[in-house]
Amino acid sequence: MGEMAGSVFSGAVQEAIQEFSKGIMGTPQFREWELKLQDVANDLKALDLARQIRRVQAEMRQEAMRKQIVSEGQQKLDGLVASYEALPTVIEFRSAEAQFRTLCVQANADVSEGLGIDFASNCARGCCG
Repeated sequence: MGEMAGSVFSGAVQEAIQEFSKGIMGTPQFREWELKLQDVANDLKALDLARQIRRVQAEMRQEAMRKQIVSEGQQKLDGLVASYEALPTVIEFRSAEAQFRTLCVQANADVSEGLGIDFASNCARGCCG
């Protein structure tokens, strides 16, 4: 994996991080999540619905800035989101995502136990908590 760009760690800590990363990436949960993410990225219907969702959200932001809230925009958005979430590729991705998140929560618990603190709550952002 090589030297981590911008890392404040060196030596044994960096090596442990690299091994941990390899270990996570080698899990069935990570591999399945990665595969299902790629499936969604290749699903033309999912991509089209995602574009429509972003367009409606942008329109709604513009309406909110002009204080012209229109409930039909929310109804349209809700319908698009429901259609997106009902796609088989998205359903499979959400399942893989939940399984990977469970793995991350357990990884956080294990790291936290070793450190004696809640690791994820001390991170600005992350999948671990």
